[in-house]
Amino acid sequence: MENKPKGALSQISKVVDSAIDWIIVIMFASLIVSCVTQVFMRSILNDSPPWTEELARYSFMYVNFIGAVICVREKSHARVTVILDALSGTARKVLEVIADLVTLFVSYVMIRYGTMCVIQVAAQRSPAMRICMSFVYFCIPLAGVFIAAEAILSLYRNIRAKKEEVEE
Repeated sequence: MENKPKGALSQISKVVDSAIDWIIVIMFASLIVSCVTQVFMRSILNDSPPWTEELARYSFMYVNFIGAVICVREKSHARVTVILDALSGTARKVLEVIADLVTLFVSYVMIRYGTMCVIQVAAQRSPAMRICMSFVYFCIPLAGVFIAAEAILSLYRNIRAKKEEVEE
């Protein structure tokens, strides 16, 4: 049985999860629509608008980075679990906490350097769509913030589960 956060934390978690799910749905839909438009325009009308390729590329970036948040949330990301599967009890919880701390560090790197990248490209515009490149690269620190939140929630769950084991 998974130890779910209670009260206000649970409500915040649900709202954030819903926002993440909607972001990925919207970005995936824009990816599909832009690819279909590109193929249709190129194949049927012999005219390939450059904005469709650009939109597909930028949507793909958001799908990947925000998708990483979902993978962290559901613990479905690629990981080696040989050692974790061999452990139980306190040793397993300690390893899970270490993994959460590593995830938190990686999210810090994403936030810090992603933000630096966003600031660095603020004056640039994309070639076809003429959107600010900061919007394009914003998916990196945004995903970092959401991954950090998921890592903190996981730490909370692991520590709380350990405290409940000790109390029993």
